[in-house]
Amino acid sequence: MYPDHGIYHYMAWGIQHGMKLYTDLVDMNWPGVVIIHLIARALSGPELDGLRFLDFLFQFVLCMTTTTILAKYGVKKYIRLFCVSAYILYYVNSGDLATSQREGFSVPLIVLGLYPWFTVNDIKNHSLIKWLVYGLITGFGLWIKPTPLLMVVTIVFLFFVVIGKSEKKIFFKLLGAYILGITVVSLCFILWMVFDGVFYYFLQWGIAYNITDYPSINHPWKVRYEHTLYHINSNSIPLKLLVAGFICSLMSKNWFKAFCRKEILYAVAFVISALVSILIQGKTHCLYHYVSFFWGIVFLSAILFSTSDLVNILYKYVSGLVFFCCIFLLYSTGLDFQNNILGPGCSTVTAREIKSKIYPNEQVVAFGSDTSTLLSELERQTPYPYIFSSPLYYGSRPGSLYRKIMQYKLDEGIKNPNVVFVILQEATLGGLLGDGYNIWHRLEYYGYREVYRPSCGESFVIYGRRFL
Repeated sequence: MYPDHGIYHYMAWGIQHGMKLYTDLVDMNWPGVVIIHLIARALSGPELDGLRFLDFLFQFVLCMTTTTILAKYGVKKYIRLFCVSAYILYYVNSGDLATSQREGFSVPLIVLGLYPWFTVNDIKNHSLIKWLVYGLITGFGLWIKPTPLLMVVTIVFLFFVVIGKSEKKIFFKLLGAYILGITVVSLCFILWMVFDGVFYYFLQWGIAYNITDYPSINHPWKVRYEHTLYHINSNSIPLKLLVAGFICSLMSKNWFKAFCRKEILYAVAFVISALVSILIQGKTHCLYHYVSFFWGIVFLSAILFSTSDLVNILYKYVSGLVFFCCIFLLYSTGLDFQNNILGPGCSTVTAREIKSKIYPNEQVVAFGSDTSTLLSELERQTPYPYIFSSPLYYGSRPGSLYRKIMQYKLDEGIKNPNVVFVILQEATLGGLLGDGYNIWHRLEYYGYREVYRPSCGESFVIYGRRFL
């Protein structure tokens, strides 16, 4: 389990034990992904097997949606299989840290929700109910992660541009049904938070904090471009596929006409909007933010291959043999996912070493960059509600209201008589020694002393009111 997995897995555990989002379980992300983790915990408890199964299921849906859209575009079977295999290879190679993330669940829903906008040619005889359903699917995807909204708006706008004038009125009816679906899902989440008494705190952390403070730790634009180039170079199979598809398409007689097909316009628009949303988000060091971008590249590559005279000739005379050979070469030269399986991190090791030594009535407070995993492994309620503690803390501006609130809550947690242990990740404590706050003085004042250092040798240190 890794920090992002730990955040939502612990939030799901907290909800199962009567805790509330954004008050007892504070994070700046939206609540849709917590539903996924609630289902995962129902399947496999604290282990991640249920989450990995759901990830497999969502990726299967994405691959099936992709092949169905490409079939509608006239892309032949083995080309579809080849390009979808390239996406699977990229996703698996990204490793267990970058999979089962919010993007791995959001992008399949967004692509499935955009299915009618990608494929429909004649909108005159389409049922409003179907568009409502696709809106519901899109809405859930956006509540898992809202940044794909730019991709949704781009594709819908492009659809409006390419349809005929006589279909504009019908378009607005279908768009209304689609937006209604998104609205229904949004109302469900909003009502859930309203009835739980946490909607104000969602506005505070899920929206205001993301707009005002959290962008303060965004990478500079130069670094964002460097990260993007690094990810593209490190996950080069989709890009190589795109280059090959582009070259093959250029070898066709009517290459310019092929490039003007609306299918290619859709794919290019999706890739560009995906990349723009990633760059605007600013946390470009995270490979998993690029799922939509790499899917878009593979999607575009398949369409380019289908426009190539050379590829169509090969397909006609050697059929599946060449493409199965290509898939075999693709996997044999690119499959390297074993190098990305990292094993349990120090937070997991720490939690497993101390879990049995903490009495049932004892509470803990944890602060660090990976305390979400630790709390999820411990399955223990904490009075300090900021699960992803140091990123939230350093994401706030020095002296800001958010930072003062987090300092106050940390101090309240430390002096809570039910709290017996404080777990600190020392490498992340610089800010807790500034702004007029000194974590060491507070620990000493409330009777804590160092009682344990885990065997993993990293910076977790446990301070307690008793020895472990």
